[in-house]
Amino acid sequence: MKNFYLTIFVLCLSVGHLFAQTEIETSGLYYHPASKTLGLGTTSFGHLGKLHISSPTVPLVFEEKDASKTAGKFWHVRLKEKELSFNASSNGSDWTNRVQALTIRPNAEILIGTSSNSGSLKVNGKIYANEISVSTDSWADFVFAEAYHLPELNTVKTFIEDHQHLPGVPSEQEVLENGVSLGKMQVVLLEKIEQLMLYTIQQEEKIAALEAQINAMNSSE
Repeated sequence: MKNFYLTIFVLCLSVGHLFAQTEIETSGLYYHPASKTLGLGTTSFGHLGKLHISSPTVPLVFEEKDASKTAGKFWHVRLKEKELSFNASSNGSDWTNRVQALTIRPNAEILIGTSSNSGSLKVNGKIYANEISVSTDSWADFVFAEAYHLPELNTVKTFIEDHQHLPGVPSEQEVLENGVSLGKMQVVLLEKIEQLMLYTIQQEEKIAALEAQINAMNSSE
């Protein structure tokens, strides 16, 4: 019996050694021992990498079975039309019923949870971050420049009555249709804050002038 097991062991070692030294091609699988490279669906991968996959459909599927081994979740990794996408589904054979988790496009666009984009990054969901820095090419300190014309409050009042939003601030309809640019909106909001500060200073000066007049009148009596 010991000799039998020893024979099986030697046979396994021989087969493993033969596989490591022999170029193998079968059913779309190609192994090149010299470069230790593996090709799936292709034999022409050369120096591109240790693993090269070529497939017109879904090239990679990762399956996670539940405890009963009867159901599982699938991750599909696909390269199509130069887009690399990572998708999740509960059915490995149902490619249409999937959640598109991540897509990377050749123009450096990244999509998370969506398949459409109008910028470098689009996320269909919440984003949690400790800090976000937004660049802008302007700031609202021009409100404090001597040449700045502060709108009259009566003019602002009339605009609000006619349009139901502040001058220079996008309307509700514009925001719902186009969203909000964080950088530009910060500039707009700061402009309104600085305008409020100037209005407050003007009112303070008027109040101080009235108090001086009242004090002068009281002193003359």
